[in-house]
Amino acid sequence: MKKLTQLQYEVIFLYSRGLTFKEIDTALATTSRGVYSQVVAKDKGRVTRAKTSRQINLNNYKQELNKKLDEVKIHNKHFRNSTQWIKENYVVSLKVSQRSFRQFKSL
Repeated sequence: MKKLTQLQYEVIFLYSRGLTFKEIDTALATTSRGVYSQVVAKDKGRVTRAKTSRQINLNNYKQELNKKLDEVKIHNKHFRNSTQWIKENYVVSLKVSQRSFRQFKSL
């Protein structure tokens, strides 16, 4: 196990949290694929643990996302028979709620 730089630790941590390389690039303002390959070369055991953690975190994320989308559907159901103005202002799109949930969870 070799010592890693702070950037390498951050990339492997964000990867294990379930973020894609594109999301890691925007979060760290650096190319993460090159850093990830450096970590693979230095410490394969840490990468294996990160992959296992990634699968667990993604499964948990999917379960939480389904719960959140169910809440949004219930919220939208209350405004289904309302006037057009209320529908436009109070009904939340499922895609918008999914994106905002992803951004909130990645913080």
